[in-house]
Amino acid sequence: EPLRLSVLSGRQPSSDRGAFWSFDHSLIGGRHSQSDPNRIILPGLVLEMAKGPDSDGDGLSDPEESSLETNSNELDTDGDGLPDGWEVTHALSPLRDFLSDGSEGDPDHDGHSNLDEWLANTHPRDPKSRLSLRAEIVEPGVIQIQWQGMPGVTYELQSSFSPQGPYASIQTPETPKNKTNRPYLLKLHLDAFQNGARFFRIDARRVAD
Repeated sequence: EPLRLSVLSGRQPSSDRGAFWSFDHSLIGGRHSQSDPNRIILPGLVLEMAKGPDSDGDGLSDPEESSLETNSNELDTDGDGLPDGWEVTHALSPLRDFLSDGSEGDPDHDGHSNLDEWLANTHPRDPKSRLSLRAEIVEPGVIQIQWQGMPGVTYELQSSFSPQGPYASIQTPETPKNKTNRPYLLKLHLDAFQNGARFFRIDARRVAD
């Protein structure tokens, strides 16, 4: 006997659950339902379910967007510069663009805004997950600059005479083709920088999928 599966999308009036599966089969002795929209677990059997179309490419399927009451045709429903799927993954509201959920929010208090964390592909709720630049003199006339790179991000090392800028590009390291994090390490000769102190920063940008 084939497994009969009916899919319901949307909130249950009697609870705060979103999309859920409901099915009926003699294998389990009757009707069963659960709130995980992507996986069905039966005794001795796990079924991974296709998520369905993602019309706006934000990482959430259209049924998930219906459940969350976000717009399946808008990458960023609340217009805060953060894709809906990224906000949901990191426990931020895709429907609020203020306080800790907005682009300027900093829920982990690491000094990096949610927009900064999105651009650097770091975790907005983990203070240890942030883009951090380290510079040190490793030998006379040579400065070493390093940072931890993340997958899907390009980096540009910039310098300025003032912390307020303007900053100019020094070097753009090659982005690895594999989607893994990796350390970056650059050595610069100080004699290339004349006329006083220099300030360095990293410009991080997401790579289009």
